[in-house]
Amino acid sequence: MTKLREKQPPELGLTSRDVEIVALAGLCHDLGHGPFSHAFEHFTASAGIKFEHEEMSAKLVARIVKAQNLVCMEESELAKYDDPACRDAPHALALSDILLIRCMISEVDRKSKKHLWRKVLPSHKEFMMDIVCNSQNSIDVDKFDYLIRDAYFSGTPGRPTPHRLLDNCRVIDGELCYPLKVLNTIYQLFAIRANNFREIYGHRMSKAIEFMIMDALTLVDEPMGISAAVCDPASFIRLDDNITSVVRWMSNMPAYADDARFKQAVALLERVERRDVYRVVFETLYRDGAATSRQHKLNHTQMKNVICADATMACGKEIPTSDVRIQVLRLNFANGDQNPLKLVKIYENKRSTKSRATTEADVGSLIPAVYMELLVRVFYTKGDDEAVKQALRRASRSYLQSMSAVNTPASTPIKNNSAKESKQTRKRANNN
Repeated sequence: MTKLREKQPPELGLTSRDVEIVALAGLCHDLGHGPFSHAFEHFTASAGIKFEHEEMSAKLVARIVKAQNLVCMEESELAKYDDPACRDAPHALALSDILLIRCMISEVDRKSKKHLWRKVLPSHKEFMMDIVCNSQNSIDVDKFDYLIRDAYFSGTPGRPTPHRLLDNCRVIDGELCYPLKVLNTIYQLFAIRANNFREIYGHRMSKAIEFMIMDALTLVDEPMGISAAVCDPASFIRLDDNITSVVRWMSNMPAYADDARFKQAVALLERVERRDVYRVVFETLYRDGAATSRQHKLNHTQMKNVICADATMACGKEIPTSDVRIQVLRLNFANGDQNPLKLVKIYENKRSTKSRATTEADVGSLIPAVYMELLVRVFYTKGDDEAVKQALRRASRSYLQSMSAVNTPASTPIKNNSAKESKQTRKRANNN
């Protein structure tokens, strides 16, 4: 925002107050993350509770304002900040500021309160809504933030260069636009994101540990009231990653010392520490351009019921659905199965006063033919019974073949059936 204010013509009317509001939205946009980040949202979903961290962030902003009794100016007093002479005056939050901050953070608030924030924010400044969380083309500072941080801490190759985008971003006709020369930088941003989902967020070891921790929390959810806490911001803010330590502590309390739920939860957490994680028995990656249709066809509950029943018949051992976990990971460029660059408005050069949509000729030919892949994994939670794993592997393959709109050769299988390769896979996973 500071760069835009310096570069844009005065007619745009950007004030220091505008900069401050966007900065506050950026600082607060992830306040609503629960323990273990996005994994917690999967946990609440399994408990039948709808929870989105952006919406909780917006609620926490309102709670902070109320709890701290922040000074709110009247709208008549706020009007003086449209005067260039007052742009750098000391600021106090107005009710309209809080509304804008919440809507910049939460897409739910942005849509439900659109009739309100449009009365406060002039139409030529509506681009401010796309800086922290951009629902138009996904180029936003939230993405810059986590991609840079995760690349640094994980050591994965490739790091986005957002400064080049920030230095060249302009507002034309009320939209954030970028010069033609940075299209490759934008493409790299989305490519790095896709790679991070493959190598970090969706890594088999990361997912196995995530499943185990969430299973542990599910076991003790009722006595600890974990999922219920999301309904009350005051209770929610007490939840953090130390919740696993709280589970261990409570398991030693007289009231829960003999509770089987706590014993099972602690046993799972100890397995995580020993890296005795859930095993991948089947994995396949669809690269045939039909990933979207397959995704809509896959029903986790149905898939578990079918493959467990088929595997039980094949190996003669009872395999309950509670012993199986399924991961379906969409690997894309933040625009489903479409080229994300088509959503980016560009301008030709510094002298341009008009923007236009990106065309195929602009992006060149060195780009993917398919923008979405679908990774499907089946995990077995109990030990290394090779007969059970082989049965689950065959049942999983058979089920996915029956659900595919095309023949299996169109997809790229990752794992084979042999016990030898299964052992090699397990060894590689443990080394990772």
